[in-house]
Amino acid sequence: MRDWLFIPLDDRPCCRQFPQRLARLELPPQELLGNFQQPGDGDALLDWLEERASGAPGAIVSIDMLVWGGLVASRHPSGDLKRALVRLQRLWEIRQRHDLKLLAFQTIMRNAPTQTTVEEVEWAEAIVEFSQDPDNEVLRSAIPSQVLHDYMRVRQRNLRVYRELAQHAWESNYLVFALDDSKTSGWNLLELNSLGDVNSLPGTDETALLLACRAMASRRTIQIDWSHADLPQLQGLYEDRPAGAVLKAQMQAAQLEEGTSNDQLWLYGRENHPQIEARSQQFADVDGAWLSYLSTALAAGARIVLVDLTFANGGDLSLGQALRSRGLWPKLAGYAAWNTLGNRIGCGLATVVLDATPEFLAERLADDLLYQADFRWRAAQMLGHPGLTLSDDEAKRVEREVFPALRERVKTYLPAHCEFHLPWQRLFEVECKSRFE
Repeated sequence: MRDWLFIPLDDRPCCRQFPQRLARLELPPQELLGNFQQPGDGDALLDWLEERASGAPGAIVSIDMLVWGGLVASRHPSGDLKRALVRLQRLWEIRQRHDLKLLAFQTIMRNAPTQTTVEEVEWAEAIVEFSQDPDNEVLRSAIPSQVLHDYMRVRQRNLRVYRELAQHAWESNYLVFALDDSKTSGWNLLELNSLGDVNSLPGTDETALLLACRAMASRRTIQIDWSHADLPQLQGLYEDRPAGAVLKAQMQAAQLEEGTSNDQLWLYGRENHPQIEARSQQFADVDGAWLSYLSTALAAGARIVLVDLTFANGGDLSLGQALRSRGLWPKLAGYAAWNTLGNRIGCGLATVVLDATPEFLAERLADDLLYQADFRWRAAQMLGHPGLTLSDDEAKRVEREVFPALRERVKTYLPAHCEFHLPWQRLFEVECKSRFE
């Protein structure tokens, strides 16, 4: 039987590599997906989909990639609305012509625009605040008028596509709108609410993983375990709702249900601890009773994927060391702590019900915990800036002076050899490929 066709949101590892690690998917040539601020080729991707559609079991498709050229391109004012709508119409025609099962996802543009300079970071922060308080003239004055004009024009343009999708949702077997990096209020939520009764979920980069679950999971029941009773109420830095509601929405999109099962998702967080950025974390003791509880469940044969919710953009180093000291890392079926609550919970769900390998566990340990919470910031300190963009020499310096130490640190947790690469020539994401020695 042929694999499902898959057009990812962009070529970042979380969007392209992770689904390939967990499911059997057929992807278009990578060069068609663009790279960072170079848009993907939507017309060529539709050609590829047309060529491969006949006889395929179905397709998981990012609308942002097809109509704009990817997530970053969807935020850029140069996008052509007329061309976007033509591409959308062609997608519907391909589906009808080939009777193709279509699972599609569309991002609701986040309130912060893409940032490549420190100045753009300041503007983005002001725009996010302004979106929550649009009558505040002080906030408006902090944003250059042309920047705000271009930004609002993009929001209105993209809203036209959202409405077109909502009106033709029947053209897909399943269509979901994904809330990219959100707060509990803002223009993105107003836009989503204006669409009426549509499928939606918090998160973006993990949405393809959830649709892969919907399409391919052979196991549908998951046992859920929270490390303490208040954890479902944890409000993440980049979600419109608390962790328990994030999990519920994502399980619905993936067509999973909670129940007694050997396939288990364990969610961990520190008690009485609001979510902050991982780079600001302080070491703390991990509850010994909880660690013993986890150890007992693993010894009894439970297949456990651990999702660390404590910090944003990286894992809890204290938890990582506690698991290492008890020898529990090799016993886990998976781990996730990347980016937002939505990103890591969705990834954890997919790791439970799809075909996760020990290599994927090693890659998540290396990236989510050790790189994002520690070595990324070592690199930033070495370079003297946060790494929003890197020159060729700076990228080579990170590969030469930071990655070897990271590689050796991974080996103190798992007997895996990891190679690292900066796919977008910035520090925010790293591509990791592992093999066990």
